[in-house]
Amino acid sequence: MSGKKLTDVGNRILIPKKAAMKLAENNRAYFRCQFDSNIQEGYNIMSLDNINHPDLGRPFNEQEKQTLLRALCSFIDKAIALPITEVEKRYGRPHDDKMDFTKDIDGDGEKVQIKHYAIGKGKLSKITRIHGFFNSQDVFVISRIDWNHRFHQKQTKT
Repeated sequence: MSGKKLTDVGNRILIPKKAAMKLAENNRAYFRCQFDSNIQEGYNIMSLDNINHPDLGRPFNEQEKQTLLRALCSFIDKAIALPITEVEKRYGRPHDDKMDFTKDIDGDGEKVQIKHYAIGKGKLSKITRIHGFFNSQDVFVISRIDWNHRFHQKQTKT
Protein backbone atom coordinates (compact mmCIF):
# COMPACT_ATOMS: atom_id res chain seq x y z
CA MET A 1 0.00 0.00 0.00
CA SER A 2 3.02 2.29 -0.07
CA GLY A 3 2.63 5.38 -2.19
CA LYS A 4 -1.16 5.50 -1.78
CA LYS A 5 -2.92 8.36 -0.05
CA LEU A 6 -5.29 7.67 2.83
CA THR A 7 -8.04 9.39 0.82
CA ASP A 8 -7.50 6.85 -1.99
CA VAL A 9 -7.81 4.01 0.52
CA GLY A 10 -10.96 5.64 1.90
CA ASN A 11 -12.51 5.71 -1.56
CA ARG A 12 -11.56 2.07 -2.09
CA ILE A 13 -13.31 0.92 1.11
CA LEU A 14 -16.39 3.00 0.33
CA ILE A 15 -16.34 5.59 3.08
CA PRO A 16 -17.46 9.10 2.20
CA LYS A 17 -14.76 11.37 0.79
CA LYS A 18 -15.25 13.84 3.69
CA ALA A 19 -14.59 11.05 6.21
CA ALA A 20 -11.56 9.87 4.21
CA MET A 21 -10.17 13.42 4.18
CA LYS A 22 -10.73 13.67 7.94
CA LEU A 23 -8.89 10.37 8.43
CA ALA A 24 -5.95 11.67 6.41
CA GLU A 25 -5.90 14.92 8.41
CA ASN A 26 -6.11 13.09 11.76
CA ASN A 27 -3.17 10.93 10.77
CA ARG A 28 -1.04 14.10 10.65
CA ALA A 29 -2.83 16.38 13.13
CA TYR A 30 -1.51 16.50 16.67
CA PHE A 31 -3.81 16.04 19.63
CA ARG A 32 -4.99 19.28 21.22
CA CYS A 33 -7.42 19.55 24.10
CA GLN A 34 -9.40 22.03 26.15
CA PHE A 35 -11.89 21.82 28.97
CA ASP A 36 -15.54 22.34 28.08
CA SER A 37 -17.08 25.44 29.64
CA ASN A 38 -20.10 23.20 30.30
CA ILE A 39 -18.18 20.36 31.97
CA GLN A 40 -20.64 17.97 33.60
CA GLU A 41 -21.34 18.74 37.25
CA GLY A 42 -19.69 16.22 39.52
CA TYR A 43 -17.15 15.26 36.85
CA ASN A 44 -14.59 18.06 37.02
CA ILE A 45 -11.11 18.18 38.53
CA MET A 46 -12.35 19.09 42.01
CA SER A 47 -14.84 16.20 42.02
CA LEU A 48 -11.87 14.05 43.06
CA ASP A 49 -12.57 15.25 46.62
CA ASN A 50 -15.99 13.58 46.54
CA ILE A 51 -15.09 10.21 45.03
CA ASN A 52 -14.45 7.04 47.00
CA HIS A 53 -11.48 4.78 46.43
CA PRO A 54 -12.67 1.99 44.08
CA ASP A 55 -11.33 -0.87 46.22
CA LEU A 56 -11.41 0.52 49.75
CA GLY A 57 -14.73 2.40 49.73
CA ARG A 58 -13.30 5.44 51.50
CA PRO A 59 -12.45 8.90 50.16
CA PHE A 60 -9.11 9.18 48.36
CA ASN A 61 -6.29 10.31 50.66
CA GLU A 62 -4.05 13.23 49.68
CA GLN A 63 -1.33 11.00 48.24
CA GLU A 64 -3.84 9.15 46.05
CA LYS A 65 -5.33 12.45 44.85
CA GLN A 66 -1.86 13.73 43.94
CA THR A 67 -1.14 10.48 42.06
CA LEU A 68 -4.32 10.88 40.00
CA LEU A 69 -3.74 14.58 39.31
CA ARG A 70 -0.17 13.81 38.18
CA ALA A 71 -1.53 11.03 35.95
CA LEU A 72 -3.98 13.49 34.35
CA CYS A 73 -1.18 16.03 33.73
CA SER A 74 1.08 13.28 32.38
CA PHE A 75 -1.66 12.11 30.00
CA ILE A 76 -2.07 15.64 28.64
CA ASP A 77 1.72 16.12 28.29
CA LYS A 78 2.09 12.84 26.40
CA ALA A 79 -1.06 13.19 24.28
CA ILE A 80 -0.26 16.67 22.92
CA ALA A 81 3.04 15.31 21.58
CA LEU A 82 1.22 12.64 19.52
CA PRO A 83 -0.94 12.57 16.40
CA ILE A 84 -4.65 12.03 17.10
CA THR A 85 -4.50 8.52 15.62
CA GLU A 86 -1.72 7.53 18.04
CA VAL A 87 -3.67 8.90 21.03
CA GLU A 88 -6.62 6.78 19.87
CA LYS A 89 -4.41 3.67 19.74
CA ARG A 90 -2.70 4.20 23.09
CA TYR A 91 -5.48 5.58 25.27
CA GLY A 92 -8.80 5.13 23.46
CA ARG A 93 -11.36 2.39 23.68
CA PRO A 94 -11.18 -0.24 20.94
CA HIS A 95 -14.77 0.54 19.90
CA ASP A 96 -16.79 3.73 20.30
CA ASP A 97 -20.01 3.53 22.28
CA LYS A 98 -22.57 3.88 19.49
CA MET A 99 -25.09 5.43 21.90
CA ASP A 100 -22.76 8.06 23.39
CA PHE A 101 -23.20 11.35 21.50
CA THR A 102 -23.51 15.03 22.32
CA LYS A 103 -23.93 18.26 20.41
CA ASP A 104 -21.03 20.64 19.83
CA ILE A 105 -22.83 23.70 21.20
CA ASP A 106 -19.81 25.99 20.69
CA GLY A 107 -19.48 24.89 17.05
CA ASP A 108 -22.17 24.26 14.50
CA GLY A 109 -24.42 22.25 16.86
CA GLU A 110 -23.59 19.04 15.00
CA LYS A 111 -24.04 15.69 16.76
CA VAL A 112 -20.59 14.37 17.73
CA GLN A 113 -19.30 11.05 19.08
CA ILE A 114 -18.09 11.04 22.69
CA LYS A 115 -14.60 9.59 23.02
CA HIS A 116 -13.25 7.96 26.18
CA TYR A 117 -9.53 7.94 27.05
CA ALA A 118 -7.85 6.11 29.93
CA ILE A 119 -5.32 8.49 31.50
CA GLY A 120 -2.79 5.88 32.61
CA LYS A 121 -1.83 2.34 33.42
CA GLY A 122 -1.30 2.62 37.19
CA LYS A 123 -3.63 0.90 39.65
CA LEU A 124 -5.78 4.02 40.13
CA SER A 125 -5.17 5.90 36.89
CA LYS A 126 -6.18 2.98 34.66
CA ILE A 127 -9.81 3.31 35.81
CA THR A 128 -9.84 7.10 35.35
CA ARG A 129 -11.34 8.23 32.05
CA ILE A 130 -11.69 11.56 30.38
CA HIS A 131 -14.73 11.87 28.15
CA GLY A 132 -15.12 14.42 25.41
CA PHE A 133 -15.48 15.05 21.71
CA PHE A 134 -13.58 16.52 18.80
CA ASN A 135 -14.98 19.88 17.78
CA SER A 136 -14.96 21.25 14.24
CA GLN A 137 -11.36 22.48 14.68
CA ASP A 138 -10.21 18.95 15.73
CA VAL A 139 -9.66 20.02 19.33
CA PHE A 140 -10.65 17.41 21.93
CA VAL A 141 -13.14 19.10 24.27
CA ILE A 142 -13.10 17.44 27.71
CA SER A 143 -16.67 17.27 28.98
CA ARG A 144 -16.13 15.08 32.04
CA ILE A 145 -13.42 13.48 34.14
CA ASP A 146 -14.56 10.19 35.61
CA TRP A 147 -12.08 9.39 38.38
CA ASN A 148 -13.70 6.04 39.15
CA HIS A 149 -14.94 4.78 35.78
CA ARG A 150 -16.35 1.30 36.34
CA PHE A 151 -19.39 1.38 34.06
CA HIS A 152 -18.27 -1.25 31.56
CA GLN A 153 -16.69 -3.46 34.22
CA LYS A 154 -20.01 -3.59 36.11
CA GLN A 155 -21.90 -4.37 32.89
CA THR A 156 -19.75 -7.39 32.03
CA LYS A 157 -19.75 -9.04 35.49
CA THR A 158 -22.22 -11.85 35.97
